[in-house]
Amino acid sequence: MTVGRGSVLQTVIGTFLSFLFFAFHVKMWPMKTNEDNILKATCEIHVFWTITTAFVMKSDLTHEKLRSDFYDDALLYSFLVCVPLTFFLTIWSKLRRANLAMLDDIVQIPHDKRRRGNSSSSGGGGGANPLLPQKEFRKYTLGLASMDDRCEKLLSPPSFLMKNKHSKTGSGQTQGTLKNWYRCIAAES
Repeated sequence: MTVGRGSVLQTVIGTFLSFLFFAFHVKMWPMKTNEDNILKATCEIHVFWTITTAFVMKSDLTHEKLRSDFYDDALLYSFLVCVPLTFFLTIWSKLRRANLAMLDDIVQIPHDKRRRGNSSSSGGGGGANPLLPQKEFRKYTLGLASMDDRCEKLLSPPSFLMKNKHSKTGSGQTQGTLKNWYRCIAAES
């Protein structure tokens, strides 16, 4: 059975499918940033509204208060709000968030967040204040990192993990920490 082009059944199926796509998107929220998810959701709302309006326009509007001109204007304004306006607000919000995220170059790991094997609790260990490349990580999470940033800075272990890699004392502990670092990076990507 095929659905005829422009038939009422085609419009009903289209309305049903567009609502399912919208509901599935809102349930899964699949994009990396909220701004992208909101943009996608507003586009899905506009598709739903457009197909629903097509269904309304198929009926006889001679005895209705709202004529076809109203629906034409409503579609135009809903398009302007749901697609270009939301797109520009998304871009503005992402750029603003990216600028605010680049304020701190390096952030120190709080003492309670460190793993026990990373630094010695006494002052003589030399690795008591490990630093994370927070700026590069923020660039990565915002989608602004170049391929060089991703490969060199994010995917290579920090220097405080590499300092004892080739020494005979403590190499097992450092190797375990390196494995944890790579496991953490693999889970993030």
